Amino acid sequence: MATERRQGEPGESFQGLLLRHRGRTELTQRQLAARVGVSRASVQDWETGLSYPDVRHLKALVVVFLRAGGMTPGEEESEAEALWTAAMRQSRRMQTPFDGAWWAATWSHQAKSSTSDRDRRQPSEAFAVASADRRQDWGEAPNIINFQGRENELAMLRDWVLEERGSLTAVLGIGGIGKTTLVARMAQDVAPSFQRIYWRRLRDALPLAEWLGGAITFVSDKAVRPPEGEPAQRSALLHLLQEFPSLLVLDNFETLLEPGTSYGRYRDGYDGYGRVLQMIGEGRHRSCLVLTSREAPPELAALSGGPVRTLYLAGLTVLEARAVLADKHPVGTDEDWTQLTERFGGNGLALKIISESIHELFGGQIGAFLDASEPGMVLGNIQRLLDGSFDAARSSSNTSCECLLSNGNP
Repeated sequence: MATERRQGEPGESFQGLLLRHRGRTELTQRQLAARVGVSRASVQDWETGLSYPDVRHLKALVVVFLRAGGMTPGEEESEAEALWTAAMRQSRRMQTPFDGAWWAATWSHQAKSSTSDRDRRQPSEAFAVASADRRQDWGEAPNIINFQGRENELAMLRDWVLEERGSLTAVLGIGGIGKTTLVARMAQDVAPSFQRIYWRRLRDALPLAEWLGGAITFVSDKAVRPPEGEPAQRSALLHLLQEFPSLLVLDNFETLLEPGTSYGRYRDGYDGYGRVLQMIGEGRHRSCLVLTSREAPPELAALSGGPVRTLYLAGLTVLEARAVLADKHPVGTDEDWTQLTERFGGNGLALKIISESIHELFGGQIGAFLDASEPGMVLGNIQRLLDGSFDAARSSSNTSCECLLSNGNP
């Protein structure tokens, strides 16, 4: 039997569960829509929370995920019920509880079906990749568990990378807003569609030659020795990206830029990264490079459009802020939550930091914190942290300072 959720315990959103299960199956939105019997636009609306499936299509979703390998072995019933319950919780029209008798019949049929193995793990039509051919190097990427919020942005990124075959995507926003967490969750979801995953954090301003050499060695599975000189290295990498569909991630790209301008200038010795972005953004290949940054690289202005996309990440909504801070159990009225979220601009890192004070000094009472605190002083201290004064502390507190849209451990 499925485990019942304790009263008052927040459940993951329907959008988050839907994206997770579809990511496991490797089905595109178009393929999932065809199997469920709806349009691709309907799947897009479900994944962004604009609408929700009715009972008939919710049952069809569960069956598709069950047959296509989208559920965890041994936990199929609990995951099916969680998806159903989330839809019922969020949709005004969907009021039918999980049908245990229907599930029992569906599970029995699945167990007896001789064709189930042929239905499992169907590859996407554009990115069919055998598991034996995949290699992954996640570097210092956070492991995202129980992702909360950002369903719209996550769906958009997935669509850019898989459906539209984007070659270069930049996720921009202020420190602590959740860029790394969002990209990590997206990368985990789309990983089965790529032969290579190569994640590198640039917080220590990794020299370009070191990154190019590492990428060439990894993508080629040590079959290609990095040549001498940047032009030859860039050419070698491009050939490999044409041969092996790869997802490359450059996290904290702002460390390569001079701060203070809307389209930053590169620090001395790092403008070669711009040539790499231009090569990948304009080149013909089957791969994608995703970068996170507080400032936009100068190449984005000229490359924007087509296979090059930019996502400016805004602050969390009040509902998302509630989900981020759920583990601290802060208490307050709706107005308290609104003021708290607005005071810190919906910044996930700032909210996470200040929740410690609310918990320890004010007994979890948001209203008491708002009455006692001085916004200017608090914001000033938080801003110094976000500007990097305590990078070492941020690095040691979690695998990533931005792993804040996850209620689990990174």
